[in-house]
Amino acid sequence: MENTMANSKPRRERYRPQYHFSMRQGWINDPNGLVYYDGLYHLFCQHYPDDTTWGPMHWSHAVSDDLVHWKEQPIALFPDELGTCFSGSAAVDWHNTSGLGVDGRPPLLAFYTAAGDCVEPPKPTTQALAFSTDSGRTWAKFDGNPVLENVIGANRDPKVFWHEPTQRWVMVLYLDVNTFGLFGSPDARTWQELSRFEVPGNCECPDLFEMPVAGDESRRKWIFLSGAGQWGEGDCARYVIGSFDGVTFTAEFGPIPIEDGAWNYSTQTYSDAPDGRRIFVSWSSTPFGGACVLPGNPFNGQYRVPWELSLVETDVGLRLARQPVDELTTLREAPLQLPAGELAPGDHAVAGLDSRSFDIECVIDPGKATSIRFRAEAVEIVCYDVTSQTMRVLDREHSWPLESDGTLTLRILFDVNCVEVFGPRGLKVMSSVYSPKTLENQDETKPLLSVGVTGGPVRVDQMNVYPMRSIW
Repeated sequence: MENTMANSKPRRERYRPQYHFSMRQGWINDPNGLVYYDGLYHLFCQHYPDDTTWGPMHWSHAVSDDLVHWKEQPIALFPDELGTCFSGSAAVDWHNTSGLGVDGRPPLLAFYTAAGDCVEPPKPTTQALAFSTDSGRTWAKFDGNPVLENVIGANRDPKVFWHEPTQRWVMVLYLDVNTFGLFGSPDARTWQELSRFEVPGNCECPDLFEMPVAGDESRRKWIFLSGAGQWGEGDCARYVIGSFDGVTFTAEFGPIPIEDGAWNYSTQTYSDAPDGRRIFVSWSSTPFGGACVLPGNPFNGQYRVPWELSLVETDVGLRLARQPVDELTTLREAPLQLPAGELAPGDHAVAGLDSRSFDIECVIDPGKATSIRFRAEAVEIVCYDVTSQTMRVLDREHSWPLESDGTLTLRILFDVNCVEVFGPRGLKVMSSVYSPKTLENQDETKPLLSVGVTGGPVRVDQMNVYPMRSIW
């Protein structure tokens, strides 16, 4: 089976991701302050607006009504005498426990780390509060900052949520090495320590939330999620399944990597998302925090597409299922749909498709093939080894068993310099990012996207390839 599609569209800006969000200018890393209110998803992020390398951290701000199209807002938080503005979270103060609301409208509260060791003269690292009384359009810092003095070392990255059973706010905070602290407050201003716990191998960017088991709303578990200690080597964030009684978090299983790919490190989920959705956003980092530098562009760093999480029962116990949010499909253009049939070695399915950004859904029976390979530009982005049943996504390889019926069922998102691969139900995920320097001198007449096999023919039961519209 052989199919081609001419590239009739004008070339887009060469390195701008088309549907993965990045600020227009400067450096970004951790997502911060993810909160939904009054019809808008707010996304804040670690941002240095003056250069494409890490610098004094601000909180930049963008909003979206669909998790896909984002509109940049003015910078929300600037460094001050307490320090630069490191990572944190946001939530709606529905009961106005803080007393910061006006005219009967609940304030939005943002909690962040004041990195005192990043200013002169150096100060201890503390936790601070900012608030908005106009639905998140503008932000003011609380006059009584810091709201939590230094606990130990460079303690940072507060994730704060309202705990209904105990009628108080709870903060989970990274303390040091692999230790995290839990703190409670009736008013979001005054805090006391509740307990501490350790997660070996985890550090930074903690999150803690409750989820029902899919299909059984009465069965609920708490998920703790944070970065991995070896993130500089490509380790991904990891989660722990357990229980939380309002004072103590008790681990029951884990930690488990959030995915089997690379560089999925700084993560956070949305507070107050509608319909009980648990929506996950993460930074696409690269070695030692050096976000993906793309030649000639004024920006550095981007996020994976938002994922929706669910907690499901599997053969090995409870696991998080991870899927791209449904809203992403609104970017799909008319698909190239290959007819079911055989793909033999030497054939190149979909050769010539503009691969700047696409969304593939495929079901393939490997037959006697030894490998199935997806290439974009000059790069082999995905390779499935049929013999060993392993998946390689760019520079990372991991076990990936075939489905019970012997097929390989995949969804592949590709966007200029990143790739995300999902298996059925979102129980297998691999992603990675790269700097496409190999594209610099590429012959423009070469196929931009192709799918090929080695060792023998395969049967393609389904192959839908959707070019993706730009969000810009």
